[in-house]
Amino acid sequence: MKFFPLLLVLSLVSLACKREIPKERQPAPLVEQAPDTEVVMTPAPPPEAPPRPVNPRIKESGFSANEDAVEVVRLPAGDGPVQYVLAGRFDRGLTMLLAYVYPDRVQFRSPDGAVVAAATHPGFPRLVRLVDGQGKRPDRVLVGWGRNLAARPPDERLSFTLTDASAMTAQKTPQAVHEVVFQTTSPRADPVDAVIAADGSLYLAWFSDKYTVRVGLRAPGTSEVKELTSASMIGRLAVATAAAGGNELFVARVYGDEPGSDGGLFRLADGKLAPLPAVRGVRGLWAASTKDGFEVWAGDGWDKDYGKVASALVSVVTVRGQTAERRQVAEIAAGFSVMSIAPFALYGPEKPGFVLKTNNQLLWLDGAAAGPPVQLASWGGPSDPVVADVDGDGRQELLIGSPEPVLLRARKK
Repeated sequence: MKFFPLLLVLSLVSLACKREIPKERQPAPLVEQAPDTEVVMTPAPPPEAPPRPVNPRIKESGFSANEDAVEVVRLPAGDGPVQYVLAGRFDRGLTMLLAYVYPDRVQFRSPDGAVVAAATHPGFPRLVRLVDGQGKRPDRVLVGWGRNLAARPPDERLSFTLTDASAMTAQKTPQAVHEVVFQTTSPRADPVDAVIAADGSLYLAWFSDKYTVRVGLRAPGTSEVKELTSASMIGRLAVATAAAGGNELFVARVYGDEPGSDGGLFRLADGKLAPLPAVRGVRGLWAASTKDGFEVWAGDGWDKDYGKVASALVSVVTVRGQTAERRQVAEIAAGFSVMSIAPFALYGPEKPGFVLKTNNQLLWLDGAAAGPPVQLASWGGPSDPVVADVDGDGRQELLIGSPEPVLLRARKK
């Protein structure tokens, strides 16, 4: 037992010196998660949609000719923004002159561009017509002056003028003759249309307020404009000589009397507008007499929803006595309105036809409507094209003032 205390001491020392060996730490279990990925965003193309229709109140002046059908002849540049170009025998000579209509004046030029005469006028030219000379009277330029849409505040003066270059100065050079045919004021100073009958009668249309359009007549040999009728949203006039004498006036309306209602085609009879067959609103208009009545060409199909409903139709309405029949002769798929219609002998008198101006094109249509319209140019300018035989070869040309003065003639094959 003498060794027992020694063993006890050694055991205690051994226990005191014994250290716990640390256990290897296990990693904590991972929580389930999606693997890391790189997300690349690819822009999705917008859904294909039809192009937004052009607002007919906003005129685009871009111009591009169809060179397979016509050739473009650039005319002498103006000394300012040319709004309209006409050609005629405006002086006492036999030489064809050019008439440039600017925002503040009418200027006559020789074919080489030299200025011959000019007349200034307040206002902004909203429409221009060529008045053929009769007897010793030369050709004249008829201008409807009104408000400039860009002006603030807009002008309330409205006037129609006739201008030529038939006077002579003391130095025996041409001088402009400028006559104010009619003038008034209106909260909507917009001239609407002007047409000239074969006997020299002058029919004028203008806005008297926001919607109402008045139609007046200045008879030959008089200076007074007598009011004939008025209606909301008249857009065009056309006149033809009646077989029994006198003139027959036709009226196109864009809209009807009620807000948003359809316009139509009408004949002025006994001071009242008698309806003729048409599809919705009418914009372009032209009329001629026949052996037993009248033939009226109308650009109908207009609707305020010009993106979905409106159509660029061309219709011929035959009027015989109290009966009238309509037949559609063309539809221009690329447009929504036929803005103007005028006779146009593009290929000479042996092949008569019409020039059609839609909201975005110029086209030629055979007078018998024997085929589809031929595109002459893409153009949405604010003015009607002017028809004239500038070089006297029997083939008529088109004159356009904006975006630059040009002449279009049939391409020779």
